[in-house]
Amino acid sequence: MNTTEPQHTITYWRERNAEVDFVISGMSGVLAIEVKSGRRTRALSGLKACQNRFPGVTTCVVGSGGIPLAEFLSQPASTWYTELTRGSAQ
Repeated sequence: MNTTEPQHTITYWRERNAEVDFVISGMSGVLAIEVKSGRRTRALSGLKACQNRFPGVTTCVVGSGGIPLAEFLSQPASTWYTELTRGSAQ
């Protein structure tokens, strides 16, 4: 993923049938990212399960129904984290 910085760690999260495509840590918090493609967006049960398991996690959808992929890749993940957490604090 070319939007991360060297101090970031990228993993994924899975528990039972719930999963999140990317989990980026090493910022001031954790960003869970679900990538969607196509016209029909499946339920976001993985992100919801991740939020329930880790209440402080910040989540976002990239692609269909979320931040357009090209736009997401144009900025570092830490910028998205800051913007997303700023929006939830208002």
